[in-house]
Amino acid sequence: MYRGRFAPSPTGPLHFGSLIAALASYADARAQRGQWLLRVEDVDLPRSRPDSERDIVATLARYGFAWDGDLTRQSARTERYASALERFTHAEPVPWARFFIARGRALGAYVRGKRDRATLRQLRNLRDEAARAGFKAVSFDLEQALATA
Repeated sequence: MYRGRFAPSPTGPLHFGSLIAALASYADARAQRGQWLLRVEDVDLPRSRPDSERDIVATLARYGFAWDGDLTRQSARTERYASALERFTHAEPVPWARFFIARGRALGAYVRGKRDRATLRQLRNLRDEAARAGFKAVSFDLEQALATA
């Protein structure tokens, strides 16, 4: 079965260009007699906001969009992605895979609201490891999580 999706980032109101992208995706899914899914890309820690997500969902509903199934959030899928990467790299080792698997799991837990000492310690350890390796872009997300903890 055909599945189309719209995956906005909740960083502000839905703008016209995104509305056009949603319309194209929606029309394509419906023309194929398929499903149209809504998945919120809530993994941009410093810029994602729950009020923006609510506004985007309300705007889509106001314009008559009806998605199939529940709204999903990218942050809720981090364990699924980490497990898939773990399976892949078990058979075919990739440099730094362990780090990126741990980073995905830790940031996913943080975005879902787990902010206990163990999670924060893991975020700090990963940030320090990224800094030692020179992963500046990767360190940024970890720094942002720790800054908002």
